[in-house]
Amino acid sequence: MDHPAESVIVAALDSEDPDAVLRWIRSFCLDSSNPAFAAAVFVCVARQPGVGTARWREELIRGGLAVDEVEVRDAAMQAAEYWADPGFLDVLSAHSEPAGWLDEYRRDVMDDLGG
Repeated sequence: MDHPAESVIVAALDSEDPDAVLRWIRSFCLDSSNPAFAAAVFVCVARQPGVGTARWREELIRGGLAVDEVEVRDAAMQAAEYWADPGFLDVLSAHSEPAGWLDEYRRDVMDDLGG
């Protein structure tokens, strides 16, 4: 199901300053002061194939996993699953997830990525 914010994200990425847009997106995705909003933006961004560079996506996932709020960590794992880059295996395997259900999801995503 598409989210209306996805078209805004796509349009912003087509702007004249995509680096500024990527910084803006990152700040929203990792905003622990509003975890529900951050997680929603994170998932919308994750639905965009090829957004940023592989390294940018990896760092976004790493940053999301470091947030104390479980919704954001869940969104980071969803992003890893959507983007399906085996390069994320190291990031996911290095993460120690305290929520049991989310740790099970982490292991499932790692299996899907070939880990």
